[in-house]
Formats: sequence, C-alpha cells, structure tokens
Amino acid sequence: MGRYVLRGLPLYRFVPNKFCNIDFVGALRSPLLLIHGTEDLRVPPVNSERLYAAANPPKFLYRIPGARHE
Repeated sequence: MGRYVLRGLPLYRFVPNKFCNIDFVGALRSPLLLIHGTEDLRVPPVNSERLYAAANPPKFLYRIPGARHE
C-alpha cells in the first residue's frame, strides 16, 4: 500500500517490514471477516478480494456498496 499511495518514494529505506498480509493470510486457521467499501479510494477493493481468495475457509467478504475508506 505504501508504494501505491506514495508512488516514487524509496520506502524500503525507511520501513524494513513490508507488512504483506497476502503472505500470511493463507496460514490463518480462524474465521476471517473482510469488510470493504466499494468506493474506497485509499485501499483498492481488489486488495480485499485478493486476501479473500488466498484465505482458508471459513471466510467472509462483505462489500459495502458506495462506502469509502472513511
């Protein structure tokens, strides 16, 4: 997300941990609930769809039509 929001800045110099959720969501063994607004301008909705696809069941993706990040 940092690369998406702050395009062009060398974030790897300041933030050594990538906090890459997609790398860890497949290891979860508990139920997962993802809630995302369809009009989120900060975090693209495709991010929650990718996490959902990579997660193990039971998993739930709840999209809120017209909702933004705030």
